[in-house]
Amino acid sequence: TTELSPAWHTEHGAVRNNDKNFIKERKNKSSNSRRKMRKNHLLKMRQRLLRSILLLILLGGFGVFLKSRCMKCPTDDSYSPECLKSVIPPWPICLFHDVPTFVEHSEDAATRCCKEDGDLSECKCPHMDSQKFIDHIDEWCEGVAACSTSFSFEEDVESEEYVGLE
Repeated sequence: TTELSPAWHTEHGAVRNNDKNFIKERKNKSSNSRRKMRKNHLLKMRQRLLRSILLLILLGGFGVFLKSRCMKCPTDDSYSPECLKSVIPPWPICLFHDVPTFVEHSEDAATRCCKEDGDLSECKCPHMDSQKFIDHIDEWCEGVAACSTSFSFEEDVESEEYVGLE
């Protein structure tokens, strides 16, 4: 083998030392990047967990809100249950008005749809030709009629009270 000059060793030894330093730096960088990646992963997991908890809290609060009084259909003890069953529309439509308004609208519709002869020509219901409408219109008319008797009955009681005071 040929011997290399000390200058060659110095020159190439320095390169090898630089290679060793480069490898050490690269290992340090890769371990730092692994640490950063793990830290980012843990941070994302915490964020997801926090989001899930907040979502559950909000949904739970929304459930309580739905059960609150402002999200229930209106009711009025001065009307009979048959009346309320007929005039109050399903939720959430029932939230738009109060009971007297629904009774008023139903009584107005009953003048057109609840005729003694069964004539539905003036009825404005868009589903009046359906079998479901035909099956339930008589029951609905009876319920709306119960509204005017329950309300007029209270008016009669009030008028009798005033008569007794005179």
